[in-house]
Amino acid sequence: MEPLLASDAKLAAQVLPRGAWDAFAFVDAAEAAAGKAVTDVRRELLRKIQQAETEAVMEYLLKP
Repeated sequence: MEPLLASDAKLAAQVLPRGAWDAFAFVDAAEAAAGKAVTDVRRELLRKIQQAETEAVMEYLLKP
């Protein structure tokens, strides 16, 4: 997911403190962005990260 975060260093620092994924920080960021306009850049970035996360989980769960 790091390539997705390359465009927003502040968000990257928030959700990847010390280089490790912080799921709680991601949820906090998503909640903060939820009330923003659909065209908000950070909201769209968080949506893409959530999509990548969901696809990774589904891929893992559907492995034979």
